Amino acid sequence: MIAVIFDIDGTLTNTTKVDYKCFIKAFKSIFSIDISNQNWSELTNVTDWGITEGNSFKA
Repeated sequence: MIAVIFDIDGTLTNTTKVDYKCFIKAFKSIFSIDISNQNWSELTNVTDWGITEGNSFKA
C-alpha cells in the first residue's frame, strides 16, 4: 500500500516560511508584482484570491 499525505495548512509540519516564500515568488513571476513587503493586516481576505485581488487592482 502506498499513501501520500498532503499538509497544505502546516498542521503536520511547520511549512509557513516555505509557503510564504514560494507564494511571493510565484506572485511576482505571474503578475510582476512584488508582495514581499505586503502589510497583511490591510487585506480583508488573506486567501490566494484575496491577496491577488488586493494587490492586482492597486494603482
